[in-house]
Amino acid sequence: MPTPSLYFAPPLRWLRAPKNASMRLGVCVLVLLAACATSDGGAPSAPETPAASTHAGERVTPVRGVVVEETPFRDTVELVGFAQAARSAVVTTEIPGRILRLHAEEGERVSRGQVLAEVDVSSQLQQRTQIEAQLAVVQREIDRVERLIERGLGTEMNLDQLLGQRAVLQEGLRPFQSLQRQARTTAPMDGIVVERTAEPGELALPGAPLLRIVDHSEMIVRVGVPEGDIRYLQVGDTLRVLIDAIGHAVDGRVHRIAVEIDERNRAYPVELLVANADERIRAGMRARVRFERSRREAALVVPRDALVQRVDALEAVLAVGGRAQQRIVRTGASLGPYVVVEDGISAGDVLITRGQRGLVDGERVDLQETTPCCAEALASFLETRFSLR
Repeated sequence: MPTPSLYFAPPLRWLRAPKNASMRLGVCVLVLLAACATSDGGAPSAPETPAASTHAGERVTPVRGVVVEETPFRDTVELVGFAQAARSAVVTTEIPGRILRLHAEEGERVSRGQVLAEVDVSSQLQQRTQIEAQLAVVQREIDRVERLIERGLGTEMNLDQLLGQRAVLQEGLRPFQSLQRQARTTAPMDGIVVERTAEPGELALPGAPLLRIVDHSEMIVRVGVPEGDIRYLQVGDTLRVLIDAIGHAVDGRVHRIAVEIDERNRAYPVELLVANADERIRAGMRARVRFERSRREAALVVPRDALVQRVDALEAVLAVGGRAQQRIVRTGASLGPYVVVEDGISAGDVLITRGQRGLVDGERVDLQETTPCCAEALASFLETRFSLR
């Protein structure tokens, strides 16, 4: 805003025709200098909001306002969560052994049943060979004793002892029967290898992770729902999920609602399943989930910052008959910069939205501009905030 300057107004007697030319020239110079002092090199610019004026000795404050109108309103909750793969698996070996080969790298896509790792089972094969040799010896002895018994030269006690030895050896051989299959670890599902935690040459132990696989064809979005809003959700509900990173909105189905609250944030964990066949959604992406508490066809919605917070009440300042009128209001649900007024104003009232904070009740105002509010503004806000494709 340009710095105001003093305007020099020459007395009328100076403008009367002087008696000589030199005086006339001096008067002209003074007038020109006074005119130049009123500007900063151009035409004077008016302030954005005109200053208060007086009318019949009474202060008049210029203000701007909106005409309150009824508009449809959706009491909407928006929660922020993160996406992650719905299915994942850790690949481990069934038997201990040194890793011979790993057939997958991080980022590689694998199929169910595909061989991913092979471990060295030569020591186990040697143990199996030894047991099989012992079993063969015992079996030959059993055959010999049975022939002796047929001829009346052997005893049943000796045969029973041999049969017991054979049973022990057969039981010891059982863990080695699927040794070749256990030496090769396969993928339990289709997916992408996202982590490789072992290398060939290392010792693999049962339960120790070798690889981690995730399936991104379906994602889980986890959010925390405040305890006051959990009653609006049920398993099976379809909610709108917005993924800002890809500028895309999808439907998510409520899959699980926790029965216990998370004491850290006083919210109930809720999981939504989101189809992701094109795999555009990646693990860790930020997701916004919204759902409606209620819907009203006619509500009085006003800008939140148009209301004035007093010590013990919230006030709306109206323009009524050219004067400011303060009213205590009761508000309800809010959405972004807008709030529903439940009591205190009516449709058609003129709510002052500019210059209202310094007004006192009954002060004269000059209403310079009014616009309807807030059906179009609220619709535009919703379109901008929620209508990603």
